[in-house]
Formats: sequence, C-alpha cells, structure tokens
Amino acid sequence: MSCEEHTDSGDNRIWLALRVPASVEVMTKRFAALALGTALLAASLPAAPAHADGSHSCFFGDRAQDEDGYTLTAWSCTGTGYSAVTVTIVSGAAAGVYTCRTAFPWNGTLSGSGCHIS
Repeated sequence: MSCEEHTDSGDNRIWLALRVPASVEVMTKRFAALALGTALLAASLPAAPAHADGSHSCFFGDRAQDEDGYTLTAWSCTGTGYSAVTVTIVSGAAAGVYTCRTAFPWNGTLSGSGCHIS
C-alpha cells in the first residue's frame, strides 16, 4: 500500500490518497466469492424437522398401533432427546423415519410413544 500527500491550492487543505495493490483487490474478491459460496451451500443443506428437539438412530425396531399413532420398540440405538424427537429405524418391521411425542432411550434400546411416520 502506498500513500501520497496532496495539497489543494485553493484553501490549503491537505488530503491523502491511498493506493491499494492489485493483490489486495484480488484477495478481497476471492473472500467475497468464498463467503457467498459458503452461504449458498449452507442454505442448500437439508435440515432436520423444525419441531424436533432431538434424534435417535436405531438398527432394528418393531412398532405397535395405539390410539395416538405408533408405539416403537427399537434396539442398537444412538442419539439424544426425550420429547418431540425424530427416530430413524434402519431395519425390521418398523423400518422408517418417525416423529415421536416422547422417546425413552436406555442402554442402546429405545421406547417411543405417539410416533407418526414422517
């Protein structure tokens, strides 16, 4: 970066002119392009349902119809959350993705109630 001093002959004011090297302009344009690309990528990523407070993933599961949807029983589960959760079951009679009113995980098993297929 360089600096030049100029004097206006009319009213004796001094002002400075800064010259920005071309490499700074290129870096600024690259940063702006990177920021825009990152924002577009973030906007295009799929998001979990807005109402879910947690999620669980289970390898195997069963389901039973009840008055409020399904009751799930699943094994080999990982995840967090107890109410308004998303439960994904990979195999078994209950394979699919569910939104459950409540879920109780314990030692790799899960019991969910008020579940509906998402």
